[in-house]
Amino acid sequence: ETHGLTICSLFYGPAILYNGHEDRLKMSVSDLVKMVTKAEVPPHKKMLDLIPSFEEDEDSESVPTIRYMLL
Repeated sequence: ETHGLTICSLFYGPAILYNGHEDRLKMSVSDLVKMVTKAEVPPHKKMLDLIPSFEEDEDSESVPTIRYMLL
């Protein structure tokens, strides 16, 4: 909302974390990654690289990767 962008997809590597799945918005990112990839997040992993796709930027070329810190 702050930047006037509407997210349509969110990826973690080849896994689609969000693509209009309203129920997934209520989940923690780490639980969502576990559910979608069917694997635990390695304990040494402190940062996840998430790739967003916005309706306003079809090519996703001007949007940087989101670095999500695990606590």
